Amino acid sequence: VSSPTAAQYPKLTQPELCEMFEEACRAVYPFIRDTEELRDVEDIENEFRIRYGREVEEAHKESVSLLRKTVELQDKVVALQEQLISLQSQQLNKVTDTVQRDLRSFSAVVSQNFRSAMAPKKIQTAVSKVVDTKPSNDCDRSRNLMVFGLQESVEESAADLKDSISEIFTNLDEKPLVTAKRVGLKTVCKVRPIMVTLESRSMVLALLKKAKQLRNLEKFSRVYLSRDLSPEERRERRSFYRTVNELQKENPREKFSG
Repeated sequence: VSSPTAAQYPKLTQPELCEMFEEACRAVYPFIRDTEELRDVEDIENEFRIRYGREVEEAHKESVSLLRKTVELQDKVVALQEQLISLQSQQLNKVTDTVQRDLRSFSAVVSQNFRSAMAPKKIQTAVSKVVDTKPSNDCDRSRNLMVFGLQESVEESAADLKDSISEIFTNLDEKPLVTAKRVGLKTVCKVRPIMVTLESRSMVLALLKKAKQLRNLEKFSRVYLSRDLSPEERRERRSFYRTVNELQKENPREKFSG
């Protein structure tokens, strides 16, 4: 809007015009003052930005860096906790393995000692069964002697057999009166044992004591002598030798003798 001119207000005097101008200035002054205040606020904001902007930016960067370091430290703490758990687990496994190994060793020692301690009792029991076994009443076997391993010829006669037995006994420095016969069915692949009847039980015992000497004779190295056992006595003797063999396997360092 253009300012009024004197032509537009011909009736106003100059003093009146001056007064009107002053009133217009008073009306506009508040707006001018507000505008100046706004400019002052903008200046203050600009000055604050200039003065503290860099500090705020540096503080923001520092806070971001601290946050990153905090995250890194947390990751390290988690990693250390995992390592600690792993070490504790490894230590626990080592302790468990050691305890189990020691228990197995202790158990093996206890078991070995127990078997060794029980071995004499087992042998004693087996021997007692053999010794306590009574011979059958159907015949007197005390004067009989069994000869095993003496080769049997196809046309072997009673005289040939008696001569062979006499030769064995002569090598043992004994010359008893004997009767001898093969026992069992004759087969091609098996040598039958020989039952020899002597005049006394003492002669049987004397020959049994010297029977080991046959091992030194090439001709009779595979021949061995034994008492004439009843079927029950043979069963008990087989059981006895099985017990000795089992104990020998369980205790290889020990020496068991039948």
